[in-house]
Amino acid sequence: MFAAMTVDTLSLPTVHNAYGLLTLQLAANRGIDRELLLEGIGISAALLHKPEGRITLRQWGRLIARTLKLTGQPGIGYEFGMRNNLTSHGIFGYGLLSRATVREAFEFGSRFHPLTTVACGMRHYADRGQAVLQLIECVPYGSVRQSVIEMSLVSWWHTLVQSFGGIQPQFEIWFEWPEPAYYAMYRDQLPPVRFGTGVNELRCPAALLDKPLTTSNPVTAPQILAQCERELSLLQPSGDCLTRVRAALLSKPGEYPGLDEVAERLCTSSRTLKRRLQQQGANFQQLLDEVRHREAVRLLENPTLSVEEIANRVGYSSSANFTRAFRKWVGNTPGAFRTEMRRQQRTQ
Repeated sequence: MFAAMTVDTLSLPTVHNAYGLLTLQLAANRGIDRELLLEGIGISAALLHKPEGRITLRQWGRLIARTLKLTGQPGIGYEFGMRNNLTSHGIFGYGLLSRATVREAFEFGSRFHPLTTVACGMRHYADRGQAVLQLIECVPYGSVRQSVIEMSLVSWWHTLVQSFGGIQPQFEIWFEWPEPAYYAMYRDQLPPVRFGTGVNELRCPAALLDKPLTTSNPVTAPQILAQCERELSLLQPSGDCLTRVRAALLSKPGEYPGLDEVAERLCTSSRTLKRRLQQQGANFQQLLDEVRHREAVRLLENPTLSVEEIANRVGYSSSANFTRAFRKWVGNTPGAFRTEMRRQQRTQ
């Protein structure tokens, strides 16, 4: 299992719960009982089915190790990757879907891969006419190392193939270790694989980098990018407390979680969160008002939205309450602020 990490890092919920669900499904296909798999690991069925749920690295490592033992199938990493689809990656998967080209997908993946798990990272570079996406180990994987790396690289290959709309581009997977006996079972289902390379990489011709992806969406891409940036900030345990709270408040557009929910997402108690905010000269209500203020100003730039609609989107039950709060923020009503904003735009 994962080893040689700090207790805090191992205990933080950083692995997307869809990965846990997929592992359970693969085991169930071989007749392994779910309760037997999860016994003593601390993963509840409710957590696995929670839309934004995450499990810890320690739980993830134990689940993989137990799956390998009970199924007796060392090639489970290949199967995991081939069953993993774009939507299994959560917001990260939708981010890949929206990229315009393979180059953008590689760049996006390198930056936001921690949204799937902080156990490994990705970097991309060019090598003699090939574009390379290299897996970087952030955690000593221990006994499940080979399976985790197989899961990651095969998942990346399968995800990119889906982005091409079913076309099979010229990808290769490179693994550092010698060819294992179980590879023969999967040879015909995988792209060309090279073993004994000393690296763990996904490769394709550099000419493929500027090939458009059929799933790209220039309208939603910026919105998803902003969401990924917020989610990424939530996963940085050592990050600035104010930044992480703001990211949590913006994680669901139109919905603003309370103090208890934000504390839970940041893996701390409400009392501790209050204390940390006070140490930085802030409080929860102040940050909530700040987030609502910025969002209200942004929405007022859209002439198709009424003040009532904007009030609802920033979490106010009535336009009167929203107007009072907005006047407190900027010294004017939303309607007057919008009129002045349009006047300034016309004179520029």
